[in-house]
Amino acid sequence: MTAAAPALRFSLLLRPPPSELPELPCSVILSLRRGDALEVWLTCGNAAMLARILLALSDAGCAVTNVGLLDGRFVSPLAILNKPELAAADPELSGWIAVECLGGCAGRLRDVVQLCGEVRWNAREPSLLRLRVGRLRVSRLFDLRLRLVEPFRAPP
Repeated sequence: MTAAAPALRFSLLLRPPPSELPELPCSVILSLRRGDALEVWLTCGNAAMLARILLALSDAGCAVTNVGLLDGRFVSPLAILNKPELAAADPELSGWIAVECLGGCAGRLRDVVQLCGEVRWNAREPSLLRLRVGRLRVSRLFDLRLRLVEPFRAPP
């Protein structure tokens, strides 16, 4: 029996932002405006789904300008089509990290606290939390709609 392939997790930067996202074959974790672009976080089961997403966005007139990976890199849409395994990157973290809560932390605070041994919050940076973690995968943060900002930014 072989192990299941890891899920592909990545963000797409769409310019200009579409008025509405087309139907996509993968799970949309988050979509948010980022300046003159729309950032969309997605989880897909396989490379074929990833290709269908890029095709659906192209058919809808969306330009995918960058693909953000959980290891903190940006790659081109062509690079991710050629090597979809890049979207399976899932670094492990330990020690102090900083995360940005996208869409507010209040409703997810219990989930966030369960990830770590200690939490630090500063009123001057209300969307930023500092967490002390041991052996935490970046994918767990991504699934909770938390952007890692230290020790690197993921998705970037």
